[in-house]
Amino acid sequence: MIAHHYGTDSIPRKDVKPGTFIKYKDRTYLASANVSNGLHVNTVYEKTMIKSDKIEVYLNQYGKPLMRNGDI
Repeated sequence: MIAHHYGTDSIPRKDVKPGTFIKYKDRTYLASANVSNGLHVNTVYEKTMIKSDKIEVYLNQYGKPLMRNGDI
C-alpha cells in the first residue's frame, strides 16, 4: 500500500516507465521493464507480466505517474 498518492489514471502500456507504481488486481506493483509483449511488474513477494493495453498507475501531487525515486 502506498501512503501518499493522488488517485489513479489509466495510461497506455507503452508510456509506463520502470519505477512507476502500478495498481493491478487491487494490489500495488512496481514496474520493472516494459517490453513489446508485456509490462514486467513486481512486489517483494512476486513477479508478473501485464499484457493489457491500458495500465492503471498511481498519481503524484502534479498529476503525473508516481515514481519510486520521486521523479516528476
